[in-house]
Amino acid sequence: MKSLRDKLLMTSLFVGMGLGLTVTSVRAIECPILKPFGGEAGVPADLTRQLATSDVLTQIPGILGHFREQYPDAGKPALVDYLIAAYCPVIAGRADLSEQEKVGKVREFADAVIAIEY
Repeated sequence: MKSLRDKLLMTSLFVGMGLGLTVTSVRAIECPILKPFGGEAGVPADLTRQLATSDVLTQIPGILGHFREQYPDAGKPALVDYLIAAYCPVIAGRADLSEQEKVGKVREFADAVIAIEY
């Protein structure tokens, strides 16, 4: 079992690497590049729909469980990276949010995925 210190280090690592999400007054949110996962390129339509729901944070344990079941050999970093990269464009495309709100939502999602997975 990982210690709290190890979990915090992993969180810092993922936030530093995967979430170089920055916003300026003229630049839109920049999402991480989606790497193929489990032999699939792109994001399945059902996952995209699930990521677009208002209660997505409560669905993270189920999403992670599904992916762990389908891809038992997949490492935690690859799964975390994939979910964050899949979620980001869903939020980036929302016209009802400011750029800062978009970054906040992606960071909130990333923090939740990391906290559950690690």
